[in-house]
Amino acid sequence: MDYRNHVAYFKVIGRPVEPISESFYPTDQFTEGIILIGDDLVSKPIMMRYNKLNDVVEVKGEPEIYEIRPTSGACEIRLKELTLVSQEFEIKGVTKIGFFEQLTSGNYSLLTKEVYKPSPGTLSEGPTNQPNPKYVWVGRSYLKVPDGSPAGLGFLPEDFKRHFYCLANGRLIEIKRIQKFIDALPRHSDELSRYAKENKLVTNEKDLIQLITYYDSL
Repeated sequence: MDYRNHVAYFKVIGRPVEPISESFYPTDQFTEGIILIGDDLVSKPIMMRYNKLNDVVEVKGEPEIYEIRPTSGACEIRLKELTLVSQEFEIKGVTKIGFFEQLTSGNYSLLTKEVYKPSPGTLSEGPTNQPNPKYVWVGRSYLKVPDGSPAGLGFLPEDFKRHFYCLANGRLIEIKRIQKFIDALPRHSDELSRYAKENKLVTNEKDLIQLITYYDSL
């Protein structure tokens, strides 16, 4: 199945094809993957990579690069170990639709997302015709990069804040603290509290995978 017949895609103009920075690409290189649309449509294998800075999946064409946005209609995108799903979420009181990495699947799924949090004054309305590394495109703004620096320099791990969520019955619940999350669940809160305490679980990827997997088994 040709994905272009089923999802919206956009031609990327003015951005490089070569790897830019591991800081905002989990994997710089394009990787073979598939797109799932609905319950029964699966694309043929295509070369893609996830740009977490702009929250889009870039598709390598010949020679153009296209991007698939969270609102494009793709239900799921699989890139080797990385599975992305599109979900509505809220951040700072604003509702958005974004791609989330799916860490577990089942009746209850653990999702995670890294959100870019630039320092005040980092983003500016730079000229669109400036070549890299003068500016790096970020949404509708541009990140000013110091002269003589490669594109992407200045994107540090601490510039991205990782959020964890549980998807249950179509409802997305952010997990900030384990006990607070357990208290908000409609069922099995006592069992989960005991399990979390006995196993000394904290809010990190490994422990949350363990907790949600156990929750899904109840």
